Amino acid sequence: MFLGIAGGIAAALSLSSLIRRVLFGIQPNDPFTLSAAVMAIWVIAILAVLIPAFQAAKVEPATTLRSD
Repeated sequence: MFLGIAGGIAAALSLSSLIRRVLFGIQPNDPFTLSAAVMAIWVIAILAVLIPAFQAAKVEPATTLRSD
């Protein structure tokens, strides 16, 4: 997971010159904006994993095995 975050940050910083003209009022390498974006994506990814996991944990395994 941390390797992906590091790779994404490296890619964002290296490609920042391409998106410089569409960013108004912030710099492409602003540490606060970059860390806020990383945290937002991280929270969304954790929720995308945890919500189905909690729903699956509510199902009794024996019922699932008998359904087939």
